[in-house]
Amino acid sequence: MSEQPEAEASLNELRDGLKEIREAQQRREGDLKTLHDRFGTLSGGVEALRGRANELALQVESVNSATEELREGLSLTRSELGQVKAELTDFRSQYERDQAVLAAQFELDRVTEDWQRRFGNREKVRSLARGLVKQLTPQLVRSGALRTDNLRLFVEEHLAHDPDFWLAHATLAVAARLDGDDEIRLTAMGQAQGLDLGKANLFFSLAAARTGEHERAGNWMDGYLQHAVDPDRLGRDFLVVLDAVASRELGDLAHSYARQVMVRWGTEAAAGGTAARASVRRWTPQLRKLLASPGDRFESLGQAYNGDWPALLAHWRLATVTTGTLAHLRKEFPPPDRTSSSPGRVRYAETAIDRLIGHLEPDEAALHTKKEALRRFIEHRGNEKAAQEEHELRQEADAGVMDFTTLLDNAVFKPSQRQCLSHVTPRWGAPPERGAVSQRGSGAYDIGAD
Repeated sequence: MSEQPEAEASLNELRDGLKEIREAQQRREGDLKTLHDRFGTLSGGVEALRGRANELALQVESVNSATEELREGLSLTRSELGQVKAELTDFRSQYERDQAVLAAQFELDRVTEDWQRRFGNREKVRSLARGLVKQLTPQLVRSGALRTDNLRLFVEEHLAHDPDFWLAHATLAVAARLDGDDEIRLTAMGQAQGLDLGKANLFFSLAAARTGEHERAGNWMDGYLQHAVDPDRLGRDFLVVLDAVASRELGDLAHSYARQVMVRWGTEAAAGGTAARASVRRWTPQLRKLLASPGDRFESLGQAYNGDWPALLAHWRLATVTTGTLAHLRKEFPPPDRTSSSPGRVRYAETAIDRLIGHLEPDEAALHTKKEALRRFIEHRGNEKAAQEEHELRQEADAGVMDFTTLLDNAVFKPSQRQCLSHVTPRWGAPPERGAVSQRGSGAYDIGAD
């Protein structure tokens, strides 16, 4: 009997435990249902979020596309803006250059007007001077076809406004000489020499040569060479004068005086130790080319010589430099062919006097340089760099000042490279015949030959 209650008690406990389990299971199912409901709610929210995300993705794609289009538009706008900026910069630069050119044109007009006001009469004096020194002018005066009264009055009128122009005084002296008025001639000559001794002496020498008065031309040339020529600065104008003298266009007396001056210059250059050594160093390469080569003429002597044969041979070659140089000079400056017809006269004197008359005075040169700079600036449309380059090129072309030693160097060793210049034969290497003129170039100097 006692076992039954225990079994019932156990069953009750088991029943109670099952009841609790069932209740717990019910509670779990409720919780699961709640979770399921909440999961469903969350799934709906996720789906809504997914839809919204898709919408946002589409919007982002649209924004990206719009952004790319905007970027391309900005790039195109930037390119167009750069082009417009470049065009605007070019326009501004061109406008500034045009304004500069316009200002330069106004300045050129002003300078030209100033030039005409200050120096316009000088061009008339120059034109008159060119006419008075022509060989035909004295004949016209002697025949009565040309009266010099008006010419003298014109020159005197100009002198009243521009008394410092040496050529006006020199022109008056020429006109007075044609009239036979020695008092005015001497006064005007003195005034011209006082203003510019070198130019005045050269003008009177060339003018006398043009009229065939070679003795007067020689005397004036002597004064020019003695007092107005710097042997360390020989310009292009002097070289043309030297061509005229060497060609005897100014007569034998001018030629003789020039020879004496050239000998003195050569002696003075040789007397200066430093200058002489510099000349020897500069001429050494050319002289070495003129050394005679023994060939095999002394081969047997060399074999028999009991000493330093190469040194002896070198000294022998150096001893032949004078012979080699003389042979070179005879080749470069052969004597004229007396049987052939003489070539046409080269009128260096005319070129020399034209250059002298047209030479600008310092006060004119300043304005002339300014005019030329403005004119080049206008021609290059305001391109200052191009105008400056042309200015420098012209300055290089106008250069050419040399010393007497360089002149001899070029004349003796580089005659074929000389342009529009004659050749000078130095004192120590004269051709076999005095006065020989080369037929290869424009002429040949035998000035300074012994």
